[in-house]
Amino acid sequence: MPNLGYGSSTETKHVLPSGFRKFLVHTVKELEVLLMCNKCYCAERLTRLLKEPQSHCGKGSQLAIRVYATQHAVGIAVNKQVKGKILAKRVNVHLEHIKLSKSRDSLLKRVKENDRKKKEAKETGTWVHLKRQPAPPREARFVRANGKEPELLEHIPCEFIA
Repeated sequence: MPNLGYGSSTETKHVLPSGFRKFLVHTVKELEVLLMCNKCYCAERLTRLLKEPQSHCGKGSQLAIRVYATQHAVGIAVNKQVKGKILAKRVNVHLEHIKLSKSRDSLLKRVKENDRKKKEAKETGTWVHLKRQPAPPREARFVRANGKEPELLEHIPCEFIA
């Protein structure tokens, strides 16, 4: 319905950097978007084509939760801050704008690893430490000056004039 007077945001799909015409299921990445299960995290790659009514989606890559899927779009829930409250807005977004988020991959990997460690510890009858540890200090290394003299950096002492 481009000629009914809905403004300049009606015919802007051709401006998308990914290209809306090329979205056919040819790769695993595109199939992943279509088969994404509900209530999983997805990153919304919205461009600046959106106007005021969708201002809660105007961020570059905002984390959203997939709620449902329609024929050509994915329904997602985006958090929008209104004064002191955070409201969940439901938006239909085209498939070109969506990609799966990798934010939970490290958590799921750690859960599987911990389950494996628990199972091994139960079989051997030993205790295993499963909590995350802070990163250790980095090892000592040489810093090359590329033939230049190293210079001493220190604070300049303050002089009080009374």
